[in-house]
Amino acid sequence: PDYVDNNLLDETYIVADINQDPALDYGIALDTNNIVMEDAMIMSDSDPNGLNDQRRVKGARLISGTSYSLDVTEPAFSDGTRSDVGIEVYMLVDRDCSVAVYYHSASGMKLGKSQSFAGFSAAPAWKTIKFSESDARFGSIEDIRIDVTGDSPLLAMVLVDSTDLPSGVVPDGYDLWVDLYGGPNLMGSASNDYDNDGLANLFEYAVDGNPTNRWDLGAALTFSHADGTMRYVHPARTDDATLVYAVETSTNLISGTWTNAGYSVTGTNETGALLNYVTNSVPTAQESTFIRLKVGR
Repeated sequence: PDYVDNNLLDETYIVADINQDPALDYGIALDTNNIVMEDAMIMSDSDPNGLNDQRRVKGARLISGTSYSLDVTEPAFSDGTRSDVGIEVYMLVDRDCSVAVYYHSASGMKLGKSQSFAGFSAAPAWKTIKFSESDARFGSIEDIRIDVTGDSPLLAMVLVDSTDLPSGVVPDGYDLWVDLYGGPNLMGSASNDYDNDGLANLFEYAVDGNPTNRWDLGAALTFSHADGTMRYVHPARTDDATLVYAVETSTNLISGTWTNAGYSVTGTNETGALLNYVTNSVPTAQESTFIRLKVGR
């Protein structure tokens, strides 16, 4: 099948909110062979404040056959290790129809939930079919199927979530932090600079920055001069003992030689919050001294 899962603006927004900029890839691909893409106006009854802000959402309508076919491509789900999942189908119902949502389990495709809709031709409305299952096993070519009897609604989003962590592993520290920003499949490795601000993801974690916002570099590293020494203060997280903050100095940037020497730690400001602040003293006897902070685990 012709699956599309890159969520570019001109592609299938079947699993993403078109109002996001940039859009994120949620790891579900739709078979596009039997659909046509349409714009749908946000309806007033979908807005709890009745504002009807007239945004447009892109969705998919069947033009042949009776089923939408979706493949879960996100590795954390498609390896078959997450069995407890929640599935939510979001659609604009503007015609009479019945919708049945199936999911792939260890024993094959199973019905999750079905619902009939009538009387919406004159007054279209956004509707949701939502359910949870404990025996899902994604990783087949077709992991979710949406069968339609009658006229096709406009399918806008299909969301899958799970609280089932494979192998009983509960992420913490950096791994938990990077999951909050979309996970390593989106953010890249700890050494990657996702937002191109000059700071690696791990470094931004270490100084409480935002790896998706190039203008948020975290807590500042500061310099001051007093009593013949340069004082270099850097933040240090208090909740992750695996982090290693290493101050390095060099007298010559051309040689590229850095060493973990030429300074002394003179104190730590223990704030009782997420970050402490470590003060380092660097003698100024040398004609020139350069200093930097490296973070590892």
